[in-house]
Amino acid sequence: MSKTLKLVLVGLLVALGVVLTRFLSIETPIVRIGISFIAIAAAGILLGPVHAAFVGALIDIVGYALKPTGPYFPGFTISGALHGLSYGLLLHCRRPRLWRVLTASAISAFIIGGFLTSLWLAVLQSGRAFAAVYQSILLTRVLPALVLFPVQIILIWAVWKSLEKLRFTAAVPK
Repeated sequence: MSKTLKLVLVGLLVALGVVLTRFLSIETPIVRIGISFIAIAAAGILLGPVHAAFVGALIDIVGYALKPTGPYFPGFTISGALHGLSYGLLLHCRRPRLWRVLTASAISAFIIGGFLTSLWLAVLQSGRAFAAVYQSILLTRVLPALVLFPVQIILIWAVWKSLEKLRFTAAVPK
């Protein structure tokens, strides 16, 4: 894939991710429910871990510039990059396998989205009682993560299969 095509895909996926994250999601102070993971997963499938990490980080940075929700915190940018890295490592240049989607989704939803994002929120909101704040945020985020997990698997699987078909029918190079 040429550098120009990669740059165009990164730009398109960042734009898609920003729209899905900042404008087409349900937000509370603790939980954001949306489907922005589709853009990051597509970047991981098409472009690999490094470019997908950039897409994840840029979605956070550009999204904050367009529609800030509170103070800027670099921890969320790190989480976005880690989402892209996990999708890229597990899904890029591979044949579609359900266990890969399950693993990538579990890492994204529970480890990065659950533990790490809860940690960032606790750092932003806590004073002296850090452990209590972290525990309450983590417990609040568990139910939405459990509900969205199967949706995430189904959508990523569908995107992956569609991109595989596109690769062969449109002669898009790997």
